[in-house]
Amino acid sequence: MSEWFTANGLKLHKEKTNKMHFKLNFSSNSAFQVSFCETNVKQAVHTKFLGFDFDNHMNWETQIDKIIHFLSKACYVLRSVYFFKDVSTFKTIYYAYFHSVMEYGIIFWCKLSSSKKVLQVQKKLYE
Repeated sequence: MSEWFTANGLKLHKEKTNKMHFKLNFSSNSAFQVSFCETNVKQAVHTKFLGFDFDNHMNWETQIDKIIHFLSKACYVLRSVYFFKDVSTFKTIYYAYFHSVMEYGIIFWCKLSSSKKVLQVQKKLYE
C-alpha cells in the first residue's frame, strides 16, 4: 500500500491516521486490526474528516454544536457592521461568513431535529 501512496505523490501520516468502526447504538463491539508499514492503526470513536466531526454512531450533534458556535460569532460580527456598511457589503459578509458555514454539509444533517437550532441562530440575525 505504501507503494501506491509514493507512486501518487502522497504521504500517509501514521500519527494522524486512525480507523473507525461505524455501528448502531445497540450493536456490540467487534475488534479488527488494520496495519500500515508494520504499525497498527489506532481505533477512534471520534474523528474529523473534511471539516466534519464524526463519531462511531454517526451522531451529528458535535458537528451541529460546532456550526452553531461559529454562526453565533458570525451573527455578532454581522450585527456590528450592519450600521456602518451598505447593504451590498453586508450581503457579501453574510454569504462569506454565515451562509457558507451553514450550507456546508447541510445535505447530511438537515433532516435531524437538532438542525432547527441552526435555523434559530439564522433567525436571530434578522431580529
